[in-house]
Amino acid sequence: MKGTEFQVNFSYTDIFGYAHVLAKHLNASFNNNEILYPKEVAIGYSRFFKINEFIGYQIAHYKAMKRMVFNRFPSDEKHITVSFQNFTFAKCDKHQYDCNEIISNNNSLGSIQCKSTTQPEIVVIEPGIEVNVIVVLLKENWLENILHDSVSKDKFFNYLVHQNANLRKEFLSPYQNKVFNEVFSGNGFTLLQNLYYDGRVLNLLETFLKDILTKEDAENPFLFASYEDIHMLQKAEQFINDNLLKPFPGVELLSRISCMSRTKFINLFQKVYGQSSFEYSQKKRLAIAYDYMKGGRHSVMDTAQIIGYSGVNNFALAFKKEFGLLPSELLERIKEN
Repeated sequence: MKGTEFQVNFSYTDIFGYAHVLAKHLNASFNNNEILYPKEVAIGYSRFFKINEFIGYQIAHYKAMKRMVFNRFPSDEKHITVSFQNFTFAKCDKHQYDCNEIISNNNSLGSIQCKSTTQPEIVVIEPGIEVNVIVVLLKENWLENILHDSVSKDKFFNYLVHQNANLRKEFLSPYQNKVFNEVFSGNGFTLLQNLYYDGRVLNLLETFLKDILTKEDAENPFLFASYEDIHMLQKAEQFINDNLLKPFPGVELLSRISCMSRTKFINLFQKVYGQSSFEYSQKKRLAIAYDYMKGGRHSVMDTAQIIGYSGVNNFALAFKKEFGLLPSELLERIKEN
């Protein structure tokens, strides 16, 4: 553990087995299902749980203080890992989509990776990166006890086999992101907290299985989008946020910024953000309007003009739909208080 890099070599065959290996490399204790990282390596923790004999998982929440390298060797058992994380995978020009080296990148919408433990993997976390990750270890025979439909089983394994046991989703859906964040929002660490974790981890696993089993394009190693697609989509999102006090820029312009066709942009934005680009822009603008009026220094008409609405009536209707009251009613409440 000396020097500027921390490295751990391991095989993923059992969730608690990995916990003991990690604790040994860190020269740290593994008590009450938790490892606290030495502050010279990282600030934070890893927690380990088993739901049943088929499913175990790790929750890691930390900020790396030195370069951390996790080198996973291939195992003989055909277990599966499903990782939900707040970082994504940098494109590797050498290996393309089959790259086993993961570089953390916090400027992301999160990501999910499903991989067989028969395949090696190297995860590199650079100093300063804040990591939130949930790694679910599914034992080799778990599928027989989870999916009772032979068609679903075949489809799932088809992805793992034909995609070199490396299936990725380059963003967390709005619902997945909500559940993911709930895992890291709790402070207490009790039996009830364990049940809290179990429920949300199983919920995330269920949503990812649905992503796989409802996907039609078996040739694409990504679910719905590539890393490049998401990166370009973020440029359109940034453009919207930079121009919130102006009229909505329009789908045509946003699709050109994203270097996508109009149809692809509309569909992908809806899948990633759970709403259209216009709805996304309107919600952001209305939130600004709410803050302006909450300060009690702007009239309804002034606020409508500031956020780019051409008419007060349209602004009032949109405001009520979003917040459940008219702008004038908000001002009245502010005056009463």
